[in-house]
Amino acid sequence: MGTAVVVLAKGWLLKIGGVSVGGIDTLTFSESSKQADATTRESLGMEEHLVATRGASISVKGKWLEDPDDGTRDAGQEAVELLATKIDRNSLAEFTLTSPGGAIGTFDASAEMGDRGGSNDEASQWNVKLTRSGAIVWS
Repeated sequence: MGTAVVVLAKGWLLKIGGVSVGGIDTLTFSESSKQADATTRESLGMEEHLVATRGASISVKGKWLEDPDDGTRDAGQEAVELLATKIDRNSLAEFTLTSPGGAIGTFDASAEMGDRGGSNDEASQWNVKLTRSGAIVWS
């Protein structure tokens, strides 16, 4: 096994259902937890808790990709946008993240589209928040 080194964030790859999502500038990973109150009279006035559940999300920010000749969009961006319109069981899709070193994480997530567009002097933005459902499995 080699020595772990700092890797550039631009080396991460994101796919939905095996289709690469293009135009990505930043991926930001966030974790959350829900705590169950475990405080009793024996806690001597100090709060106690247990972590009941854990969650995670990925904020993806990038640029809108489109063929200027025929309007064809990036297939990965379109797949994420379609997922963001779904409800119930159809609101989840399989995603894969590949690290710069080649580690692959597979997980299910829902999508919520963020701001798109921009001003006259900038490239059109494309943003989405992916909320993980279940655990991520690394291989």
